[in-house]
Amino acid sequence: MKDSSLYRLEVAPLMILPLARSPLFSYASTVPVEPGSLVSISFGRQMGQGIVFECRALPGRRPTWMKFVTAVIEPALLTGAQCALAQEISTEYFTPLGKTLKHFIAKRVRERLTKKSGGHTVVPKVIRLTKEERVLMANPFWAQSERPLFIDTSLDTGAKRSLLLAIKHYEKSQKQVLVLVPEITLIPILLRALESAFPTAKIATLQSHLSNGAYFSAWERVRSGEARIILSTRQGLFAPFKDLGAIIVTEEQDESYKQWDMSPRYHGKRVAELLAHIHQATLILTSGTPSVETLARIERGDMLPVARLPIHPPFGSRLSVVNLRLERYRRNYSPVSEELALHIEEALSRREQILLYINRQGLSAFSVCERCKEVFRCKECDHPLINTVDGGFRCLNCSFETGSFPSCPSCGHLVFRHVGFGTEKVEREIRKRFPRARIARLDSSTQKSARALQEIISQGLAGELDIIIGTQMALKDPPLPKLSLVAMIDADSLLLFPDFQADERLFRDISRAMRQTVSSPSGRVIVQTFHPEHAFFQKIVTEGSSSILATFIEERRDFAYPPFARFVALGATGKSAQEVNKKSEHLARALSPLLTKDCRLYPTKSVDRPKKRGQFESTTLLRFRETLPSSIRTFLEKNSKDLIIDIDPLALR
Repeated sequence: MKDSSLYRLEVAPLMILPLARSPLFSYASTVPVEPGSLVSISFGRQMGQGIVFECRALPGRRPTWMKFVTAVIEPALLTGAQCALAQEISTEYFTPLGKTLKHFIAKRVRERLTKKSGGHTVVPKVIRLTKEERVLMANPFWAQSERPLFIDTSLDTGAKRSLLLAIKHYEKSQKQVLVLVPEITLIPILLRALESAFPTAKIATLQSHLSNGAYFSAWERVRSGEARIILSTRQGLFAPFKDLGAIIVTEEQDESYKQWDMSPRYHGKRVAELLAHIHQATLILTSGTPSVETLARIERGDMLPVARLPIHPPFGSRLSVVNLRLERYRRNYSPVSEELALHIEEALSRREQILLYINRQGLSAFSVCERCKEVFRCKECDHPLINTVDGGFRCLNCSFETGSFPSCPSCGHLVFRHVGFGTEKVEREIRKRFPRARIARLDSSTQKSARALQEIISQGLAGELDIIIGTQMALKDPPLPKLSLVAMIDADSLLLFPDFQADERLFRDISRAMRQTVSSPSGRVIVQTFHPEHAFFQKIVTEGSSSILATFIEERRDFAYPPFARFVALGATGKSAQEVNKKSEHLARALSPLLTKDCRLYPTKSVDRPKKRGQFESTTLLRFRETLPSSIRTFLEKNSKDLIIDIDPLALR
């Protein structure tokens, strides 16, 4: 006998399941359930949750194996666009659909699905367009969505005026605009600029530092369409947009858009492109120092610049390269060169602000036993330990910490010689030399809470700090209002890093520093290095940015690096070096017969040291053109459980 009014639901359980099988499972329901609904299901011997992808009438009798959904937790929780994007990400980044869907349903949202909230408005001033800007706004390319747009912000002053103009255009069309920032610290200043420029617009922010209630309120306003401008880090890509018209990726060159430490290992720019395609929205990338990938796309016509890219002259006299070898010859072993100390004194006398940038925490780079000359390494991952102010040591790789005043594990000696310097050592030296200066250190050890981080940034923006010492996060933060001096304490730690993008990253950091000091008549950037004769330093002093960037593109083309080829990193892990090496050898043997003429395999070297928390890891690189051959994709799907698969990795090592 036929069951009356039954419906067949195709449900994706929010669980990690093998990629080789279908991610959808059939369930029955006595009522129709909208696609995108969050339902409670019985899966095997456990209860769980899932997302409905399809609902249709069930003809005939219900099969005995088909279970009923237990309950509908929230109808139409995800939009059709969100479901489509989840499937795209799952396929492209070799991540189970159930795990991918969890990015679209934050835990805090699932906990508060019954609460609603309204929007907020502010009433400051509005943007007034210049004649040139009115002409620019009338350009028909704003209406096209086939090609992404690029806005160069290198000549912007204030609050990214060109970015605000782009938002103004799409806000007029009554569509939602998603604005992505690479770091959470950039949200407050851009939010104030948006509120000032668009006093009647409903603005929502999505960020991890929000309370559960505030996050759910913003999430609901996005879903209802009440929020017209959404400001977020890359997690905003998974929001339930009702009518998305444009996606603006600010500082598109920033590597923070890449999720590298957990699957799906997606890149925010790529997901933004997929999202724009699904919504038929316009994708806009902005940057003052565009990535090589973006410049290459503009060069071949895949991306449209909103205006002619500016030609920048050489940095000239505003950039100083200091030879640290001469400092050592003069018996100056401090991280602060005499030239830098002189410029700091002058800036302080003018009541200007200083940013000292060093890409390393702690007091030193590593420590060596005075007796046996062994480098003091982490017992969990073999990474060099750095010393701290309390007499102990810690590992920046896995967070392992020793007690105070440990002994050498090789010979038991208690005295170590500390080599190099980090943020803490620079801070100690600066406080000794400039005791009256108001100084703050900004690195991961000082910004363990959102409040502590925001307090330092607020003090800097209010002019209450004279000197900020920090890692790269300090360079990314909103520019200080009185900033006139930026110094890179140890440029070699960036330039000599074993990666093909090392010189590009250092160039971007120097360019950003130059932009942050350009509004000051006495603005200057100082770069300290032991290798001033290096071709890179010779080039940045004599050549303009356009010429340097063109060289980067040619080098990538010559060596078939992205974007002229793509890579996938295949990681194997284990508890011993022997186990990992065996897995790598097996992987290389299995992949070799599947290679085509456009694919090349780069097997890993033998592993002899653990990488993190006692785990050994090796990486095999596979280079291909545009898309992976179907045979290799099938192999990776079948073996995804045993591999760490990273499409378009940040580093090739």
